[in-house]
Amino acid sequence: MTADDMRRAREALAAARDLSRTADARSGARGPSMGQRFPQSTRAIALAAEQFARIGLDPAKLEPELAAQRAEDDRRLKEIKADAVAQSAARAASLRRLTDAERSALEGLAATTGNGSGTQYFALDSPVEIWATDGVAIESSTIEPYNSRAKIRRDDSIYRSVDEAILSGVTKFLHFYYLWENPRQDAYVSVNVNALLTLNGFCSAHSRGAVFPGGKAKLSLAPTLDLVQTWTVPISSAAPQSGASQTAVDITADSEGVFTHDQTVYAVEFRGFALSYDQEIVPPGQNLIIDVALSIYDDVDNGEVSADFATGEFYVLSPLVQLAILASRSDTA
Repeated sequence: MTADDMRRAREALAAARDLSRTADARSGARGPSMGQRFPQSTRAIALAAEQFARIGLDPAKLEPELAAQRAEDDRRLKEIKADAVAQSAARAASLRRLTDAERSALEGLAATTGNGSGTQYFALDSPVEIWATDGVAIESSTIEPYNSRAKIRRDDSIYRSVDEAILSGVTKFLHFYYLWENPRQDAYVSVNVNALLTLNGFCSAHSRGAVFPGGKAKLSLAPTLDLVQTWTVPISSAAPQSGASQTAVDITADSEGVFTHDQTVYAVEFRGFALSYDQEIVPPGQNLIIDVALSIYDDVDNGEVSADFATGEFYVLSPLVQLAILASRSDTA
């Protein structure tokens, strides 16, 4: 790339980050349909306690049982997570074999380029940038061919800071940015984009039971693919397609109601997700930013959630993006 090309690419990346922040904010504003809850009425809670006392039910006697169960649930969850951490290296090796198989398949396709097949195949083996929105803690990130990854955490509960409470109910993102330039200076190209995102981690949600009312905690993770069109004014994302998003984790711990117990839900997540976008038209000499991301949504009321992709060999890996150039059309045609 020339110096002018590099300047345009840097400007495009900066604009794409601004666009992603705006889109991420909109996504958080939309959120899942469970929406936002009004604060619970302390008056109603006090009245319920009064009525329970009148019929001989003492809510205070339930608290020791809830506390004992809470401690037991916490112990069991730690044991299950410790086992997942112990197996994280073996699972990482299994995921690496998946990546190697994808890479081999791509190399086989690339070998057909130029033999009259009409379709050209390329691989982007490294992102140009890894970053995350507020609320996602990146402990480390590595950019290297076919092995770019990030170790991240997302923890939320009603017992943390005001900032954490504000970020609950907002979708957050980990982004892997890839950059591709249409090499044709005289033709539009139609390109199919395929990306692989692999997850190796541990997720949990815990809601606290009570006489009245109990809590609820939800955690959802989804790998996504977005194409940022740097040539539009203003910069824009391509229209969504069904293959550009998948649900990885969707867990809810629900202790809402009267005389409820604590609930803990967990998911050991280690698998790869294939994301795709078909027939994106890229103008001559223009840059396409390919945003491979993990969206994280949580909503907590009297409970806590955790998404751990950092302990042991846990990580989020974006090994490659495959491009298939289907056709080209002269801009002077």
